[in-house]
Amino acid sequence: MNKPLVSILIPVYNVESYIARCIDSILGQTYRNLEVVFVDDCSPDHSMDVAHRTIDASTQGKDIRFVYLRHQQNQGIAIARNTLIENATGDFVTFLDPDDWLTPDAVEVMVNRQVETDADIVSAKAVRHLKNSDILLEDPVCADKKDVVLAMLEPSLVHILVRRLIRRTLFVDNNIRAVDGINIGEDWVLMPKLAYCAKRFAVIDHVVYHYDNTRENSYTTRSGDYVFYRGRQAGKCLDCLNEYFEDKDTVFVERIAQISVFVCYGQLLTGVDYRNESFFKEFLARLNNIRSASALALIGWNNPLKKFIDSFYFLWLLRRHLSALKKL
Repeated sequence: MNKPLVSILIPVYNVESYIARCIDSILGQTYRNLEVVFVDDCSPDHSMDVAHRTIDASTQGKDIRFVYLRHQQNQGIAIARNTLIENATGDFVTFLDPDDWLTPDAVEVMVNRQVETDADIVSAKAVRHLKNSDILLEDPVCADKKDVVLAMLEPSLVHILVRRLIRRTLFVDNNIRAVDGINIGEDWVLMPKLAYCAKRFAVIDHVVYHYDNTRENSYTTRSGDYVFYRGRQAGKCLDCLNEYFEDKDTVFVERIAQISVFVCYGQLLTGVDYRNESFFKEFLARLNNIRSASALALIGWNNPLKKFIDSFYFLWLLRRHLSALKKL
């Protein structure tokens, strides 16, 4: 059997308590034609020291090529992913976040499926570990390529980069990169583009990835004005998707418009709930820039009166206040 080189791509930031587990899961892979690329995004802790010690202390990694890169300053997960893509040399890449881990046969089962099907993207299952529960992540059943792209456009965890084997030339030949400044949902921008450019897809009914959502201070759980930051990041993601797909199939453009309507309307509520009128107005302006009448009708904005009432911050506050009084 042909054994393609697989690059495992790992962005590193503030994971010194978890990265050894991640590396152990690589060292224990049953598939051995591996290249492992790390990029240290100026992590403030000793993550890379732990990584080096773990690899050096093991007898299992002698047949694996390890590549160590470092940014001169912290640039965020999007640029970290781009650095990894641009320095990988494998036929295929798979993404692994340093606080997560792979099952021992993860790469092997994905490669076997790729060889069987000549797929550009092989998708498997993952388990998302929360503090009080676990959730199985998997792709929906899709009839054709259009359905795959539509599935990747959804604002859900279907579009995550991990748990997949991706032909590296999809990134290279189509100039697909993460967008600088989008550090929440960068995979939401990437996966629909990759799916659009891919010719063949394959799915495996097998868990290959464990996704740890129980910790803080990683790329995905930062503190501060996180709610507003996340909302603005979603807006940027949708802008990028709209720009990419605007000259392609209208079904994608319409779905992006529908998602944009729901996201923006939800952020109006966020602005009201957090008493942030400027944030409310920011997403009201986004809503007013959406031109799809059918998408706006989903929130009742085909009714001029409802649209007029929804455009006033103080009326939202009044409604929320009256709703709270009714519950007393």
